[in-house]
Amino acid sequence: MYIVRSGQVAVMMTDGSGAQKREVAALGPGKFFGEMALMTGEPRTADVVAKTDAELLVITHGAFQATLAAHPELAETVSRVIAERQAKLTEVSSKAPEKEAIEERTSVLLGKIKSFFSIT
Repeated sequence: MYIVRSGQVAVMMTDGSGAQKREVAALGPGKFFGEMALMTGEPRTADVVAKTDAELLVITHGAFQATLAAHPELAETVSRVIAERQAKLTEVSSKAPEKEAIEERTSVLLGKIKSFFSIT
């Protein structure tokens, strides 16, 4: 997972035709990306490219495991953020909105995170 320390990055996603990538979000200082792969081990669904010179902080699985051990409630917060981002990406990629599914996604993701990090 990466945290933007300075600069700007763009989250790029393939459009509905699969032919072109378009920017679906811009992230600046304090924002993060790559959380899905870190939290669940699942492959990424978007690419991130630098829009300006950027400095990023890298959070490894091991480092985050220690944080979750000390603060297990953080897994719930992160699973909610991931679910909300997935719902937004679904809308942006021209699929039907799934806002009502955020709670269900959050629950599923929380289970995956707990399993991936071996927390109860």
